[in-house]
Amino acid sequence: MAILRAIPAVLCFLVLGAHFYRQGSVLLPAGCVAMIILLFIHDRRMIHILRGILVLAAIEWVFTTFNLMQERQAEHREWIRGAVILLVVAGFNLISAALLRRLPKTAEA
Repeated sequence: MAILRAIPAVLCFLVLGAHFYRQGSVLLPAGCVAMIILLFIHDRRMIHILRGILVLAAIEWVFTTFNLMQERQAEHREWIRGAVILLVVAGFNLISAALLRRLPKTAEA
């Protein structure tokens, strides 16, 4: 059951890695893949760190949405659909962080 709760976080890290790769970074996508690997270490502290990273990723998606809106409005192009999609992605990151909270805690801290 814990693996099923981790699947949304895996998807979030993959999409975030693709986002960073599209922006021209190579290190950040590699870091996103590393986060997926760290996700399966059931240490309570690691889960808290990964939840924090997912929240920061949601903030990144909101900033990306804002930038997309500004660019498209300046070019007089349609921007609502892209903004809605990116805000749904941000929300999905927050939901994934909440689901990680319910993973079993195996480490004593």
